[in-house]
Amino acid sequence: MHDKVLVIPGSFSLVSVYEGYKGIDIWLKKNESVEIGENDWIIAHSAGVNYLLSQNISNNQKIILINPLVKKRKFISLVIRDIEFFIAEGMKKVKIIPLSSWFYAFKKILRLLRINVLENLQKLPKENIVIIRGVKDYYFCDSENAELIKKKGFVLFEVDAAHNWNQNIANKVEEIIKNTK
Repeated sequence: MHDKVLVIPGSFSLVSVYEGYKGIDIWLKKNESVEIGENDWIIAHSAGVNYLLSQNISNNQKIILINPLVKKRKFISLVIRDIEFFIAEGMKKVKIIPLSSWFYAFKKILRLLRINVLENLQKLPKENIVIIRGVKDYYFCDSENAELIKKKGFVLFEVDAAHNWNQNIANKVEEIIKNTK
């Protein structure tokens, strides 16, 4: 367990997906107001990145972003991408929030999608941000998003993964934490 690493999960996911890390289950209704606190590292995944960027982040905070929703998209486009994503990747491998929190999570996602991820990332020191993208993420952090990330000068690692957290992403996260002072 990494005591000084905090995970903010992707949409509808529970922290338990990210084995070995503590985190905050921001998509659960009972966790309506939680703060990120002091951590050596924060790992944020997908829409969890939007949540992170809605918080007060110190300039010396080290951050790992997994498949962030970089490009602003219309709501209908995201719904279509969600459907395609669920068909392609499914949710059987992912521990999702209980049905009782879905309405709460859906409202929260709608609010968080208003955040301009790229604009907010550019306000933070680039040397403290590492982005990991699954090369098979065709729905949210696709190749177009990867090009935007590179164009803005952020460190981007591409691994054999799709959008969901997997062992390849976990291995890259471990490598980054271990090799970055």
